[in-house]
Amino acid sequence: MVLGDVGGVADYHVGDDAMLFGLLAAAEHAGIEAAWTVVAATEAAAAGAADRFGHPAVAGFGFDGCPDQAARQALLAEVDALPPDATGGPGGALRQALPGATALIVAGGGNLSRSWPALAYERVAAARLARRLGVAVLLTGQSIGPRFGAELRPLVAELLAMATQVGVRERFSAALALLLGVPEERIVLGDDDAAALACLPAADLAVVPEPFVAVTVNDLGDAVLTALAGQLAEHAGRTGAGVVLVPHAGNLTGPASQDVAAAHRLAAGYDARLAELGIDRPAVVVPLPTALQAVQYCRQAELVVSSRYHPVVFAGSCRTPVLFLYQDAYTAQKGIGALAGFGLADWRLSVEHAAAGMLLPAVTDLWQQRGRLAELLPAGVGERTLERLGRTLADLAAGPVGVPDGRPDWCEAALPQLVELADTELEAALSEQSVLREHAAEAERYARSLQEQAERHEGYVRSLVERAEIAERYATSLLARAEAAEQHAGALQARLDPTAG
Repeated sequence: MVLGDVGGVADYHVGDDAMLFGLLAAAEHAGIEAAWTVVAATEAAAAGAADRFGHPAVAGFGFDGCPDQAARQALLAEVDALPPDATGGPGGALRQALPGATALIVAGGGNLSRSWPALAYERVAAARLARRLGVAVLLTGQSIGPRFGAELRPLVAELLAMATQVGVRERFSAALALLLGVPEERIVLGDDDAAALACLPAADLAVVPEPFVAVTVNDLGDAVLTALAGQLAEHAGRTGAGVVLVPHAGNLTGPASQDVAAAHRLAAGYDARLAELGIDRPAVVVPLPTALQAVQYCRQAELVVSSRYHPVVFAGSCRTPVLFLYQDAYTAQKGIGALAGFGLADWRLSVEHAAAGMLLPAVTDLWQQRGRLAELLPAGVGERTLERLGRTLADLAAGPVGVPDGRPDWCEAALPQLVELADTELEAALSEQSVLREHAAEAERYARSLQEQAERHEGYVRSLVERAEIAERYATSLLARAEAAEQHAGALQARLDPTAG
């Protein structure tokens, strides 16, 4: 049984699907024949998941419908009070499917954070049920934190303690898992599970211009989208590259929403600015892609610009340079963590700095260095991810897996202060990096202006030197003539006054 962050048709999300597809691809690659059951948030989401993944799907316990912490805690207590084999009550279909399973796999995601309390409760409730049934719990490709809050920290720590393996996708999460009491030998640090898709056959795409920059943005607000659109248009005007907007979230069958709506608004601003520049090359907004199509757009692009996390994973895995726009500590941890894994940690901007005018110089710099950076990006990321996930699944298929007791070896008062400090330290580091990058960019612009001034004045300086050399030669000739005149005057004086000494 695999519990993924899988939405339905109305709330489809490419990255969430991609992580689960990566896990299933690894099983196929390893030759493991398994009867999978996918756990989605709701009945509607389960129906969509069954169709997309080709496996049976069931709904979770319904924590997404809880309005507050009290309701979530009440539902968790109700779920815990039910017998493991109960057919009624919350999560009835899940309860029928879990007994006899080899394992409950919590597939990749960034939901063990106070940003997504309902998702964390879903995972804890399912893991508690699995533990009561003697079913092993594994976590793959997780981001943990960076903030938990008093409500979620004990639940996240409990979930991690119940897992026979805690797979994380960046070093910050690995450090937090250690601080939350997970033994080091149970932590596996690797690339995002979706990176496995980078080595699968290419998918067919919509017709796009060549060359192009692939851009993915969520709804950042009209002012920010307009500012980004203008700068992307300026870049297109300078380079001739097209812009292809690749939405990652929205409604597959209904009206434009989420990223799709944001993409059309950005495209309108982009096209308007290009028209002012006298260029007729409108932005292309492609339909919501499948996971493999999203990977292929990143592979074909010259570079990728994204405020979403998974385009960073797709681009880096396909050796395409990428610029990440982070919005807060949560998105920064995930995105910068992925960048660091590819050796691209410096290629990030806060959304605020990007909207304030820093996007254009950053994209220009990335464009100019794209060939060199592509060569430096690691090869074989997809294959490496397939192998790692395949080994995990092969170990599961080989025989029984021990189930930890599920009681974390810590108490709230004794938890190291570093967990609390991590929030402020991350924010401070990001703030410092932003300031340093801004100062560096200002210094670079100043140096460029001096260079341009020097180049403009270089001809004038050369002409002054030439004129000085001419003047020097003229002065020398005048001095020679003066000396000759003096000698002539002396001779004349001698002739006129023979007695002169």
